[in-house]
This record gives sequence, C-alpha cells and structure tokens, in this order.
Amino acid sequence: MSTVMLISLLSLVIALLGFALWRSRQAPAPPPSKRKRGEVRTKRRRSVSSAAVLMSDVHRLPRFIEVGDDLDITVISTGPADAAPRNEIVDLTEFEEVRRSRVDLIFEDEAEIDEPTAHEARILMSAQGNTDCGRFRARNEDSLLMLRERSVFVVADGMGGHHGGGVASELAVKTLGDVYSRHAFQGFVESQKPIPRRARDLALAIQLANHAVYTRAVNDPALSEMGTTLVAARFSPRKQRVYIGHIGDSRCYRIRQGAIRQLTKDHTMASIGVAGPHGQRLVRAVGIGSSVTIDLIVDKPRPNDIYLLCSDGLPKMVGDVEMLDVVQRQPDLDQAVESLIQLANDRGGKDNVTVILVRVVERVEKQLSAASG
Repeated sequence: MSTVMLISLLSLVIALLGFALWRSRQAPAPPPSKRKRGEVRTKRRRSVSSAAVLMSDVHRLPRFIEVGDDLDITVISTGPADAAPRNEIVDLTEFEEVRRSRVDLIFEDEAEIDEPTAHEARILMSAQGNTDCGRFRARNEDSLLMLRERSVFVVADGMGGHHGGGVASELAVKTLGDVYSRHAFQGFVESQKPIPRRARDLALAIQLANHAVYTRAVNDPALSEMGTTLVAARFSPRKQRVYIGHIGDSRCYRIRQGAIRQLTKDHTMASIGVAGPHGQRLVRAVGIGSSVTIDLIVDKPRPNDIYLLCSDGLPKMVGDVEMLDVVQRQPDLDQAVESLIQLANDRGGKDNVTVILVRVVERVEKQLSAASG
C-alpha cells in the first residue's frame, strides 16, 4: 500500500470518529429520573399484550398492580409502615382539586329503562353487617359502613404495610359517610354513557374517597404504600334502583329466587389473563393514584332480593353455592351474617372477613294490606 493511500485511509477514519463525537454531543441529555408514587425506581414500564409477557417477572410483583388504558403495568412496592392515629376528621374542603375519574357504567336487567321517581318508596330495605379479624391476621384492616338513613352500605379491604391498610379502608369508608351525610358531592367523572344522578353521586363520593386516601399517603411517608378495595351500594327506594360502585376484589352478590349471582367483577391479574396464584393480585385499588376507574353497576331490586357485600376473605374460604345455602337457611339477617363469618373462619379464616346483607322488602302499606285481606 502506498504512503498516499495509507494517509488517505487514516484521514477517513479520523473524520468518521470526529463526526461520531460531534453527533453524541448534539444529542439531548435524557431528562432526570423522577420517581413518582407507585413506580419502581429501577424498572421501566412495559406494555402487556398477553399473560405470557408477564410470567418471567410475575413472581416479583407485589399485591398492588396499577393497569392503565394501554395495559401498561406499574409495580407498586410494599413494605412496613407505621400508622398515624385513625380517628382523624375528614375535611372535604381539601378536595377542591380532585382529578377527574372514569366511570364504566353497567346496567343489569331492566335497570336501563328510565322510570319516574315515585312519590313514595316502592321498596324498603333491612340490613345487617359485621367484620372479623379471621384466624391468621394480627389485625383487622377491613372497614364497613351502614348508613341506613341514606340507604348506603360500604365494605373496604385495606392493604399496604403495618397498619396502613386499616388507615386506608377506614379513611375511604369515613369519607363516603361524610359525603353522603353532608350531601357534599364534588368533582367531575367521565363516562361513555349518560350517568343517572344517584349513580353520579356515588361515583363522586368514591372519587373523593380515592383522593382522601391518596393525599394522605402522599403526605405521610409512613403510609406511602397504602390503598384499599371498595364496594358500595346506594339504594334508591323511590326509584327502585341500587347503584353499586366497585374497585378491587371486594364483591357484591345478588340472591334472587333461589339463585346467587356475582354482580361485580374482580379487578385482578386474572382479569387480564394471568393464571395461577399471581392472578389474584390487584390491578385496581382506591388511593394508589390521583384518579381511579370505577365500575358502576345499576340494578333494579325486586322484593325478597338479598344483596351480599363482602371483602375477599369470604369467597376465599366459602363458595358461592355455600353462601346461598347459609343465607336461605337463616331468615334472620344478623344470624346469617354471623354464620357466613363463622363458616369462613371454620374453613381456615386466612384473611379478615366482612359481610353486609341487605334484604329488599315491599312497602309496609302493601304488607299490611295483604295481612288484613
């Protein structure tokens, strides 16, 4: 090779190296990483198109999994946390900047047919409920609300570290109670279908509960991992409707004419195709994000229907048919609630268990008329 050719080759190499160096300096620097609540610092979010994509890492996933519209998954780490006092007063004036949440509206049976609100109650309700720690848990992180004067019934199952779950479930339930007691429905919700007014009120109340839990977790590092499932039923006696708001794997069943049906759908990994024990991990919960997607079911209660609200501690231990059998054998609601809890504990009681039973009855005037006739 001649000297001229060698010099030309070296010049070309030097020019290429110089160009590469110049390009690297022109590339914009990546933005600084900011860890948000609910994200793992060392992992990237990955789009999930099937369960198989997850299986290599699913054994490392904690109980909280947040799934967005595009099925992105954000791992929410779990760990010990200390509890703050649990008798705080909820201040609804703090909720003016609540982010808008989405409502997935589902109509059952004849519930979608619009009917005028009657001047008098078409149906009446009687209700009983209770909660129990179970056989293995050191504390009860379930909470329940029975606001009979407003026909509102709520079950929440908290999660997230030492005492954190109990704080989350109690705060969510207390917020719903305060919203209904003060008629303080604030914020906005979105839906692809028109939302009935009472359904909208329930969605706003749940959104405020989500905001309360999320804000408390953000402001208190000891509670940063907490969240809760929630199922709430709001009956409208004059409209003859029940509105059921649902997030997580607490459930609502309807018992009608000797059959039991689960009205809610568990928001777990199984719902996006993950089989096995990891399928029970949650993909949605109250308080783990600034906004939330709410399943809202509208049903038309009939006389003698019974609605069963429960935390997942009951269906973990007791099958649907067994629940039906217990309720049908116990006409007294209080005794039926205790029997369901006892059966769950007799089967192992691996989790806290909370049960509310609501029986729908005809108006007193109709009952008296039938008796006198």
